[in-house]
Amino acid sequence: MNASINPVARRGNLMLDIRPYTSCDFHRIIMPYGRLNADPKAPVFVFNRQPSHGIHSLMAMKQAGIKIICDVDDHFDVGPHHVMYELFKKNNIAEIIKQSMMLADLVTVTNTELAKAVAPYAKRIEILPNALPFDQGQFTLSQDTESDRPIVYVAGTTHRHDMSQFAGHVDEQHLTIAGHNPEREEWRKIERMFGPGVKYKPEVGIDDYMSLYDGHAVALAPLVDTEFNRCKSNLKVLEAGAKGLPIITSDVHPYLNATDYDAVDYASDGTDWRECTDRLVNDKVYRLERGQQLAEHVREHYHLDKINEIRRQIVEGIV
Repeated sequence: MNASINPVARRGNLMLDIRPYTSCDFHRIIMPYGRLNADPKAPVFVFNRQPSHGIHSLMAMKQAGIKIICDVDDHFDVGPHHVMYELFKKNNIAEIIKQSMMLADLVTVTNTELAKAVAPYAKRIEILPNALPFDQGQFTLSQDTESDRPIVYVAGTTHRHDMSQFAGHVDEQHLTIAGHNPEREEWRKIERMFGPGVKYKPEVGIDDYMSLYDGHAVALAPLVDTEFNRCKSNLKVLEAGAKGLPIITSDVHPYLNATDYDAVDYASDGTDWRECTDRLVNDKVYRLERGQQLAEHVREHYHLDKINEIRRQIVEGIV
């Protein structure tokens, strides 16, 4: 079915809202459910955040006896400093997401912090961490960690404030910021945060975005400690591990957690960012050890096959 014409694709009793290729839909609907072998006994409709055809479509589905699963992978309230705040406010998106959760029979989320945030609006909550199909497609170990600058941050337009965590503290001659789109005002603001030494890589499509890590040896994942950010997932850790690269993250949730603690290098201030990056760039033995450790860690804890078995049980068990 052509998702650009009708975003609802059906496979037996499983109906998926697959708006084409936002990152959220790719990681939470298109990729996991595309690889899921599930056979629910009754019709089940799954979507991320808000249905393409609006709240009234959910009401009609409920009246028809269709079970509804609403997946939420970010806090529904982006906050006034977020680049999408005005868009959310203008289109009342937070309220639509809340209504979607209240109408759903089940809300799936990525972690415990997000589960707490959605609890007032959900009848039932299940945690399904982000996961990747490691060693398949674009999620394979990097064969090139030396042809480009050693450090990379694969970013989007929503992460300008997060980049302030390491701006001015990481050697710009070692740094590439990937996902760049100079036509967007937010990226021009990001450019003004850094000196002329930083290199930028242009954004690519979601089907090939992991190529942005190629040529680099160390990944970064800064995050400002806010309620919104604490509800994010640790997807950057999974991406770095997929490529076999060590990662430095801010010492805040979702990166600071009991599962990942020993596999991630943490930075709490500018001095930490400088020292951590310098060590990983200059100490090849340590860098390779940490990259291998993270690669093994994510494959053990976040393989899509394992998480999809939980997903299958949830989808087939919904009543």
